[in-house]
Amino acid sequence: MQTEILKNRSGLHLCSKYAFMPNKLKYCGPSNERTLFDYASKKVVDQGLLDLLSRFECLYPYLRGIAKANKIRDPFDRRVVEAYWLGNPLLNKVSMGDLYLNLKDEHHLAKRLPKKYFDEIIYKIPEGAKPHHSFHVLNVLIHTGWKGTKELLPSLEGCMILVGKVRNIADNFLKVGESEFLQVDIMGLEFIEGKLSFSRRETKKVRFKFYGQSFIDDFRPGDLVSIHWGFICEKLSLAKAKRLDSWNQYHLNLANLTI
Repeated sequence: MQTEILKNRSGLHLCSKYAFMPNKLKYCGPSNERTLFDYASKKVVDQGLLDLLSRFECLYPYLRGIAKANKIRDPFDRRVVEAYWLGNPLLNKVSMGDLYLNLKDEHHLAKRLPKKYFDEIIYKIPEGAKPHHSFHVLNVLIHTGWKGTKELLPSLEGCMILVGKVRNIADNFLKVGESEFLQVDIMGLEFIEGKLSFSRRETKKVRFKFYGQSFIDDFRPGDLVSIHWGFICEKLSLAKAKRLDSWNQYHLNLANLTI
């Protein structure tokens, strides 16, 4: 089975790009951020990367659940990886019962959370929740990490996979120390009358290089890019960008049911 997974190099490589920043920030996975960055930037796929990503305690159970529901043997099949991080039709094959068991038994939320918060999360399943990253951030992490703290809004915004548009300005590339930045237009999160909203459009500096390396070879004004914890993961087609925005808004609406 592991040999079969390693044949599907593109899915593992894609997953490494999105998993890097939460790993660097020590939010998920074993403490190997430089190793993971090297895998992603150098486009290396081997048994070491498979073992590393399989140890991400939040990510991997979701991938297994999506793959199982779609009768795909490889949790790192590119279609499965894209379903979780960006969103695609595979999410619609995950039943309410499957998602409930995934959250209860794979993520152990019934044991980790007070009953009130666990019930709030489970309530979202018949309302249409799907195992997309935005669901986890806005409906699970909001209870497990930052609820009631002043870091709530910037933490939720950072953890979301957001779409940015590269600005058309001559001095777009900025360097601060060993990190290099790019300015993008992006929709930020804010609270309006007590509810979350993607209504704050702003220009932000986002990293595109660490250790002198990037996940993307070049940028052009108008490029659409995905951003995770202030770092550019990949370029997006217009269709993928719209799909990601749609799933983010979908699960934000669900979050607002209990905020």
